[in-house]
Amino acid sequence: MENKISIYIVENYDLTRALLKQVLSNEFNLLGEFNEEDSCFKAFKDIQSDVILMDLKFPYKKSFNFIDKIKTKYPDTKIIILSAIDDEEIMYTSAVLGVSGYILKDIDFNTLKETIKQIHIGKMCFQMKEEIKTLV
Repeated sequence: MENKISIYIVENYDLTRALLKQVLSNEFNLLGEFNEEDSCFKAFKDIQSDVILMDLKFPYKKSFNFIDKIKTKYPDTKIIILSAIDDEEIMYTSAVLGVSGYILKDIDFNTLKETIKQIHIGKMCFQMKEEIKTLV
């Protein structure tokens, strides 16, 4: 049996978290779902995932601090931002912190799954205005 990509989900909204869980659970190994970063970080110290799929919470400083802590302690972990906000400055800050992907919440499910797989193998994917840029 092949190893599934392991994922933690960090999403503030219960409905969005439940939808992501339903969409991703057959194809990926969902290790946990959290409504805030601190709980995810505590769980991550015990069991690391391949990918963290997360939304940015406003104000963004707490989310950016979480990203920095994960990337400092676990540099191989891939972090994907799933956001409703199309903002180049936020994307840039995320990329500088080591995020591997920034995709918008209007993405279709199959593209989301494929993007997670591409990021897992080392690509970087940033969605800008309805287009996904895959960077090698």
